[in-house]
Amino acid sequence: MIDHRLGQRVDVRIPVRLRLPDGIQCAGLALNVGWGGIYVRTSAPLPSTGCLDVHMTLRTVEREHRVRMPGLIVHRSADGVGLMFRRLDGEATEALSWLLSAEETESPRRAARVGMEALGRRPPLLG
Repeated sequence: MIDHRLGQRVDVRIPVRLRLPDGIQCAGLALNVGWGGIYVRTSAPLPSTGCLDVHMTLRTVEREHRVRMPGLIVHRSADGVGLMFRRLDGEATEALSWLLSAEETESPRRAARVGMEALGRRPPLLG
């Protein structure tokens, strides 16, 4: 399979809610994210093509970000869905910028910290 991603991805573990155009919603777990898109693990029976919105809440030191990221389904597998972002608003762009600000060497620590913060828990001190 050819990788058509725009930019690098950061590993995360963030609970998300997927919303289809007809209003149906399902839960998922974002596993990686980049400027071009996101991969969400879900067992929901989603279509193999079409649009949907990814909703997530991120808690940073400054504030809580509740974001909606419109996406286009670019691939579907048995355990999840790959989405390419469509028009991101200012709030989503700000939150995504925060997520992607980690250096590559910090990614595993950042992923653990981001996942814990997204769940509203204090992350453990990582060496």
